[in-house]
Amino acid sequence: MNNVTITNNTSQGEGGGIFKESTTSINVGNSIIAGNNANNNTNDDCSGTFDSLGYNLIQVITGCTING
Repeated sequence: MNNVTITNNTSQGEGGGIFKESTTSINVGNSIIAGNNANNNTNDDCSGTFDSLGYNLIQVITGCTING
């Protein structure tokens, strides 16, 4: 994902903005992930492990592992 904005989303579980469950790698670069809501009140913006290509803004990183 490059040059992406993910905002104002809601999830019934984890990762209101983005959720990664599988072992597939997701690269995130020059992106904004903020202002999302998970109904379980944890991992609001993201859940899972991601590879950063740099220049990202992630508001709530609880539940995320960001490599790079």
